[in-house]
Amino acid sequence: MTQEIHRRVYNVSHFQVSLVDAADLKSYPNLAPGGQLAAFGRNGVVAATAWDEGGKTPPEVEISVSGYDEPNAAALALVPLASGEIMIGDRGALVGNVLTSDLRLIPVPQGRYRVLVSADALVPMTARRINFHLWPA
Repeated sequence: MTQEIHRRVYNVSHFQVSLVDAADLKSYPNLAPGGQLAAFGRNGVVAATAWDEGGKTPPEVEISVSGYDEPNAAALALVPLASGEIMIGDRGALVGNVLTSDLRLIPVPQGRYRVLVSADALVPMTARRINFHLWPA
């Protein structure tokens, strides 16, 4: 059964939000501007969101994290963007926007996870809702 782990509205900068290992912020993957919807690193994932108009108006983006089963209809209520694998260490995960330091520590058990990234839009720099769905790899 799918469990909601986290849901919150974040102010974002540089059109991106992430889910990364709390012990390894250097694992923050680079998201190529202008078209890439999500990018995976060894210990984290970043997803494209609504554009912040050059820093003038940080948009509000709802980020949710769910798991720990394979994606089902609820997880797929948004448009799937990308999937990959990440490793989470014994400190849990940080979710939010690294560039604005708007991050929250969430309890995720240590392990390797498959991650499905979904959003409310397929057009780059327009998403206002992002879901990171985790399940054991």
